[in-house]
Amino acid sequence: MADLKETITRASIVYEEQTLFRAAINAIPYVGGTIDVLFSSIGQKFSAKRIEFFIDELKNEISHLQETTINKDYLEKEEGFDLILKGFNASARTRQKEKLILYARIIKNSLTNGREFEEDEPETFLKIVEELSVKELRVAMCLYKLKIKKDSNNKDKTSSDIDLLSKDYPEFDKDELVSILVRIEKSGLIKEVVSVIVGYAGGNYTITQLFKKFVVFIETFE
Repeated sequence: MADLKETITRASIVYEEQTLFRAAINAIPYVGGTIDVLFSSIGQKFSAKRIEFFIDELKNEISHLQETTINKDYLEKEEGFDLILKGFNASARTRQKEKLILYARIIKNSLTNGREFEEDEPETFLKIVEELSVKELRVAMCLYKLKIKKDSNNKDKTSSDIDLLSKDYPEFDKDELVSILVRIEKSGLIKEVVSVIVGYAGGNYTITQLFKKFVVFIETFE
């Protein structure tokens, strides 16, 4: 565990050093000083609170592992260090605990022996969580479950995914779903089905391999 703690400490130090941009902020005419106060006092408190929650979650996730199951080869690579550093940076930028929990889980699973993934996939997963809103992540997971259900239920195959989502999950507005699914598609998790069949009005999606790997990696998200 010593190597892991050392890497987290190093990442934390690098993160703190990024506050050197305060000099540039102060150079902004008229409002620079006010912005600096915001970042150096209130903003720092917000960031510290978020990072503290992230660290606690990471400790909790790691505590379920045995030291022998830690993938030290990945931890000692630049990729491992970069992932942890990005976890700190991303944590400082969100107040949403759901995301902080996912960041910690992604890092934990990237450090677990036996996990199969491409070298840059953990960073990709972290970026997906950072770029999508919590609601968009929930819609994505609901769609994933819906596709599994739809593929095993022939009678559902005549309905569009958007229609079924709005029916099964009434908290999602149908019109809003259209724009949300566009955002999810841009993340690479899904791809809209394009068809020249007469009568097909769109609204159906396929789950990408990236999405399947993402679901396995984050384990669960409600």
